[in-house]
Amino acid sequence: MPSAEANALFFAESFWSALICFSTSQLATLRVPP
Repeated sequence: MPSAEANALFFAESFWSALICFSTSQLATLRVPP
C-alpha cells in the first residue's frame, strides 16, 4: 500500500484547496472598496 504516495496526493490536494481559498479571499478583500 503506497502510503507515501497517498500522503503526497492528500498534501497536494489540501495545498491547492487552501491556495485557492486563500486567493479567492484575497481577491474578495481587494474588490471591496475602502
